[in-house]
Amino acid sequence: MLPPERQEAYLARTWKKKLRWVMLFLCMMYVVSVNFCIDYPASLETQIETQFDVSNSKYGLLYSYFALPNAIMPIVGGVFFDKLGIRSGLILFTSIVCVGQGMFMLGGYNMDFNLMLWGRIVFGIGCEAMIVGQSAVTSAWFLNFELPFAMSMIVCFPLLGSFIQGSTIPTVYDANGFGWAFAIGFILCCASLCMVITIALIDRLTNKADDIILDKYVDEILLAN
Repeated sequence: MLPPERQEAYLARTWKKKLRWVMLFLCMMYVVSVNFCIDYPASLETQIETQFDVSNSKYGLLYSYFALPNAIMPIVGGVFFDKLGIRSGLILFTSIVCVGQGMFMLGGYNMDFNLMLWGRIVFGIGCEAMIVGQSAVTSAWFLNFELPFAMSMIVCFPLLGSFIQGSTIPTVYDANGFGWAFAIGFILCCASLCMVITIALIDRLTNKADDIILDKYVDEILLAN
């Protein structure tokens, strides 16, 4: 442990200090897909009820089934992150989100409402855990007065996904139907998985590099004394 008067000089040399804004950008962007996909039922409510011939209460199951795992996953997800580590946990839960949205997409292609419901359950399992991991990564990369700013950015910016989804998906549905409309969300989820893998690699490599920097800095202090 470095004394407080030495910590600032050490942190200025670290790769985490140099790459923290890149990491913040990735953390903001990879959750955009989640917000994009969450409100699919809302933007296509009339079309879903008409084309699938479901009642309003059965349509509501698309949100109920999504919310069911969200009631426990913030707690269970934290346990998984403790066991697997943040990097492995993020990759796991983002992969689950991709699988869930893939099932939802296939349900749209095949006009299978039950498959869409199962897709929403699987999507919900990974969704909240992704957000838990996002907060954990951000907390590890930012300190002091920069941390509140970073936390506010990762909460606010992903809401852009909801805006984009609501303004584009009805038009895509009118031109191509449910399958293509839901496929856009699946593509975005796969892009999020690529970003999460990038986050994991950057985090792993910077931790190793900063450990080496710390050892060299300690040797410099010892030699100076």
